[in-house]
Amino acid sequence: MSSTAGRGQLLLIRKTRIHYIISYFIILLGLIHIYFARCRHEFDIDTLYFIGSGIAIIFAGLINLMEIRTATAFNMRITVFTNILMFSLFIVSAFALHQPQVNIAIVLFAIAFFLSIKKTSVPVK
Repeated sequence: MSSTAGRGQLLLIRKTRIHYIISYFIILLGLIHIYFARCRHEFDIDTLYFIGSGIAIIFAGLINLMEIRTATAFNMRITVFTNILMFSLFIVSAFALHQPQVNIAIVLFAIAFFLSIKKTSVPVK
């Protein structure tokens, strides 16, 4: 029985590490999004939306990190909602923007969603 419990614990630790990696990739995607806002020729309302979207992506990554560190029921619900919302928004964006970063974001938030519905969390050392 302890062997099965050990495997379950190991799987949970691996899922948590993958969730950390995915969360940091989401934050990196947001930082890159903000960085490319400077490539726009004018500072107008579209540039502000571009920067705001990057900040929203960063916050989504931070919410995922929050859920990993403090796995309460409330944090899990907020994280699941955030991941579903961001996934849905990027699906809608895929119809308007035919660019690879949208597909990357869809994959990242889909993985983050499935990793955020785990029941317990183990701190990674």
